[in-house]
Amino acid sequence: MNWRSLFSAWYAQDTIRITPRFTLTLGFRDEFSTGWNEAHGRAANYFFTNGVINSTPHVGDSLFQNNNAKFLPQPRIGVAWSPFSPKTVIRAGFGMYNDLQDALGYRADQNFPFNPTYSLATTVSKLPIDPSSPVVPAGAKLVPGGVDPNMKTPTLISYSLRIQRELSPTLRSPSVTSVRMATTK
Repeated sequence: MNWRSLFSAWYAQDTIRITPRFTLTLGFRDEFSTGWNEAHGRAANYFFTNGVINSTPHVGDSLFQNNNAKFLPQPRIGVAWSPFSPKTVIRAGFGMYNDLQDALGYRADQNFPFNPTYSLATTVSKLPIDPSSPVVPAGAKLVPGGVDPNMKTPTLISYSLRIQRELSPTLRSPSVTSVRMATTK
């Protein structure tokens, strides 16, 4: 299989010192992908009709019905504030990140009609295997593979809160508190 995909991104950021003790950082990143495409029109994936998987795969240029990774906005914001003295800083941040799906070949390579996978309810008991026997033994069931044809790119939402205190001019303390949360959208 000759899978093709173009991944790209851009990022812009501005840091604004609102007061000598308060700094705001704003950022915006966008990632995008051309999807998951096969160079010779052999992208086979099982689509759904009325919520039921089709019995034969759709074969075409793209693995997906819709490319949901054309625009993946990822805003970021950060603040640094010294409310009491320059030796204590409270830092907070928020950001969204996408996990572009760049390793789908394993799931996409195993679909009928090009590289089918079969399941057998019994084990092979005749060794050595007879080369004149059928390639697909009787009773073998085709195992549909692939990925959701309308898959959305997983999104990670991350935030942090830290309090930093200078212990001496040459020694700084590590972050006291750090919170992180991950979720998919």
